[in-house]
Amino acid sequence: MKHELSDKDPAFPVMAMEILNNVLSRADNPGGLGTYLTEEVRDLTGARCVLLIQCLSTQTMTAHSVVGVNPLRRRAWAESPNMNRLYMAAHQMTTKQLWQGEKPSEVAGFLRQEGFGLSMVFPLTTGEFRMGTMLVLGLPDEAHITSVLSLLGNLSTIVALVLRNAILFERQEQLIQERTAELRDKNEELEQRVSERTALLQRRSEELELANESLKEVDQLKSSFIASMSHELRTPLNCVIGFSSILLDEWLGPLNAEQKQNLASILNSGRHLLSMINDVLDVTQIESGTIKQGIEEFDLYELLANAESEAAAVIREKGLELQCKLTHQQMRTDRRRLLQCVRNILGNAAKFTDKGTVTVEARIVSGSGEAPAEEIVEIAITDTGIGIGEADLPRIFTPFHRIVITGREIVPGTGLGLFLTQKITTEILKGELLVSSEQGKGSRFSLRIPVRLP
Repeated sequence: MKHELSDKDPAFPVMAMEILNNVLSRADNPGGLGTYLTEEVRDLTGARCVLLIQCLSTQTMTAHSVVGVNPLRRRAWAESPNMNRLYMAAHQMTTKQLWQGEKPSEVAGFLRQEGFGLSMVFPLTTGEFRMGTMLVLGLPDEAHITSVLSLLGNLSTIVALVLRNAILFERQEQLIQERTAELRDKNEELEQRVSERTALLQRRSEELELANESLKEVDQLKSSFIASMSHELRTPLNCVIGFSSILLDEWLGPLNAEQKQNLASILNSGRHLLSMINDVLDVTQIESGTIKQGIEEFDLYELLANAESEAAAVIREKGLELQCKLTHQQMRTDRRRLLQCVRNILGNAAKFTDKGTVTVEARIVSGSGEAPAEEIVEIAITDTGIGIGEADLPRIFTPFHRIVITGREIVPGTGLGLFLTQKITTEILKGELLVSSEQGKGSRFSLRIPVRLP
């Protein structure tokens, strides 16, 4: 169940970023936002019911609209008049509150009658405006809400901003439709109506500009949240990796075969989780434009040999043949990011190939474009694996996209590897990433980058 996920789990920032991106994608649709968010929050917390309530009158708070409810079968109950008492009590809360036992007294009996003994209230405010309230009713225990409290706290702030923008979009669209209808009915006032509509559109443009600024603020909040969460997860994970490595190397005494096997499993899992966290952090840096180049001189042969040795064990363990056609070539580019790209592609080749060969080649190809004399190196990784179907090819470079084949177990991973590889190749290494593939026969990924960056 999703609600068992902890904010210390390395997959947590991946899930958090996906939720935040989905919330942002519904910035002009309050209903879509409410439906999606209540479902996600209910799954995360294990609550019996989650409501997203919009204040229709932010001064008196006497009118309410149910933007989202999960489960959907409770919508009629959520929109009934006797629910106003619950909403009024919730709107009086200025900070997040845990409702349990006899508190709050004005709705305690009602909550118990419905079977919602332990509940949470999250105000949705932006600046001085109260946009609404998120009610998480019928929690199984306090541990479930504690484990995702930081995410819900961040979500309440972000949802308030998005909800405000969504309401703004909705009201403006409705106003424009009303004005347009009036223009169709009275010809003698056409010139005046056109002038009014122009002024209205101008005001809407100004309001949309303000909305865009709000969305930028949301994006900054998201980036800050992911960066902070990644740092908090990497610190204890580095300790796990470090101490398990010390124990495995028998610095603290000899180990038997079973102990070595268990420690090796811990070490490999820790490194895999750290790689996932680093991928999420890279995505955040790329989206915020804060990722930087680290230019250095190195031999391409040495870099590819390094990547080959890391992948060799996995490839040969699966009974595959690893073929390498390497060349010595002095490079001046971001070595760490190039190695990251080669690792990602080589790792995918190993994951999705069950029999046959994985081949790594490197060669100098002719330059193109405005500087045809510029040296370009091509690093091609070819496999005889499952290949990629035509339907999946246009989407393999989108974040979180996973190839699913009927009857085949889904390969572990975040779905960020190819997205990051393409972004790094184009934005950091100033090159291009090409792919050709046929389902059932294998794939070929080609990195083409300048030999020397300025």
